[in-house]
Amino acid sequence: MHLQFTKDLLVIFKTISMPPSGQTFCDFMHALDICFDIASKMKNPHEVLGSIGYNMKEGQSRASDWPLISLAGGLTGIAYFYATMDLNFPAEGWEEVVRNYLLAAKDVVEQNSISDLSLYSGLTGLSATVHIASHNGSRYHSMLGTLDELLSREVQREYLSQTNHYLNPQTPIPPNHYNLANGLSGILLYFMYREDNVILKNLAQDCLNSLVEILSTIKEINGSQVPAWYVSSEHESISEYKGKYPKGYFKLDIPYGLPGVMAALSMAKIKGYQAPGLMDLIAKMSHWILKKQIVQEKEMNWNHIVSVDEELDGIVVDSRIRNRSWFHGALGVLRCLLLSAKAVNDQHLAELFEKAFLSHIMKPNRKNEVRDSSFSFGNSGLLAMTHDIACETKNPDFFKQAFLLEEGIKNDHHPNHAFGFQTLLIEDHIFVKRSHDPTLLSGAAGIALTLLRVHCQHEAQRNPLFG
Repeated sequence: MHLQFTKDLLVIFKTISMPPSGQTFCDFMHALDICFDIASKMKNPHEVLGSIGYNMKEGQSRASDWPLISLAGGLTGIAYFYATMDLNFPAEGWEEVVRNYLLAAKDVVEQNSISDLSLYSGLTGLSATVHIASHNGSRYHSMLGTLDELLSREVQREYLSQTNHYLNPQTPIPPNHYNLANGLSGILLYFMYREDNVILKNLAQDCLNSLVEILSTIKEINGSQVPAWYVSSEHESISEYKGKYPKGYFKLDIPYGLPGVMAALSMAKIKGYQAPGLMDLIAKMSHWILKKQIVQEKEMNWNHIVSVDEELDGIVVDSRIRNRSWFHGALGVLRCLLLSAKAVNDQHLAELFEKAFLSHIMKPNRKNEVRDSSFSFGNSGLLAMTHDIACETKNPDFFKQAFLLEEGIKNDHHPNHAFGFQTLLIEDHIFVKRSHDPTLLSGAAGIALTLLRVHCQHEAQRNPLFG
């Protein structure tokens, strides 16, 4: 079985073999032409590294130091794309490219002390990529075995051993302990789909049990009670948020906030996992998120930050929608809510969230919306979600919107660009310029991976970064 840990996690997706009604064979081929064009541009990891170094010097990169091991933003994510190309086009020589990228990643791990275990930026993401590349364990035995052993030991030590500590009502839980990008939720997703490894499958259950235990607690702040997903100012690294929310706040974005956690728990339930209190916790999270909605133009919306004062007073302090991207906005939240409705078997809520999602995505030229093709903030992420819901519901309106989103992505492709696309460079939630980005979350690899998912059959191409 190929890796499926992204299934239904927004992305997260069941593919179809034929294009939607109205899509021509030429359109179908053109999507794969783009994938091959992107793949041809990034075959040499050392040249990609050189290009990234130049971009950093020219101010075309988000950071001064490229996160080489990151699945979301480094070599590992690009290797994930090539591993998917190899699965779908095994006679095209992509296996050699995969090997070169994995060797480059291996060198980085061996030369540096990598303590990050996370899905987005650490060793879980690397292990997921090696597992995809292994063709069900027929390759990379030693590398995968080493990573499996390391993860099984260190996840217990770094995460699971802390469960009792975070059950204390006076002890706030760092979001990096449980969220999708950095914490147990992302690790849970990967472990759940490692059906070839009994130890990791058992660890998935342990991760789930720990998440349900700690996130079912009530925390106390100056005599007031708040949910466990409260973020204290001491656990916030962004100075702007520390100053603006001295009492703390709640996060409603996908990678670092509650919706992504709820989606991971919902996926565990849908996949057949059980834990005491799991259903109640999913329902509690869904209800809490619904209470935080802001209705604008008769549509459900959310801001990605909710202050403690808003929670305690039960009011909305700022009704302005500050971020329209799906990663930090309504469409991503609705997708997570849809997963939660399926997990608790509430068909009425599922239909409500489907209609709300469709209403959002059918409205063109919304205020504050910036066109981009990337997975994290742009049309590739929207295509992945919309295509997924279309396949689930068989609703022709969703297929139509998926087709339109794909056409927009294809129109943004330019063969003369270094990696086929220019995507938006974002700093402090502000779009500042367009850049040449090869990565999975914000660049060309993620765009190509989404197109592969829509048009190819192997489930390994399901993007793991919904999440």
